[in-house]
Amino acid sequence: MTTPKQAFINANPTYQQLYQNYCSANDLLSSLNFQCLDASYAIQRLLIARDLVDNARQSAEHCDTPESNQIEALTGNCSDGWDSALFATYKLLSELIYTHCEAITSHRQAIPPAEQSRLQALELLNITSRQLREQFDNLSS
Repeated sequence: MTTPKQAFINANPTYQQLYQNYCSANDLLSSLNFQCLDASYAIQRLLIARDLVDNARQSAEHCDTPESNQIEALTGNCSDGWDSALFATYKLLSELIYTHCEAITSHRQAIPPAEQSRLQALELLNITSRQLREQFDNLSS
């Protein structure tokens, strides 16, 4: 249940705007942290895929003639062509990993200013809330 004092504070347009500013700053900070986490999970999945491609490449690299014939039968490529395709895939996965690392770096650099904005928004909200409580108390006395 909202007290009369809290209703008075909540009804103030300045307080409402400061509260919205705080919520927006908090949402931005949460979003940045989520984006870092999401990119780190993507990196983890890409590393697994890259390891699998690398293992397949190493296996194809050391195959004998019957295995080379099997690779050609399965893929339509000779073992050298298959090795080239796997290496290109390995490089592409590496580039995707680097891109996600750069994204994390960018998000991490944006976090301290976002934290500062949220802190400033909270301080202004608290100051205004305190002033409105005092104003309510003065009106009530």
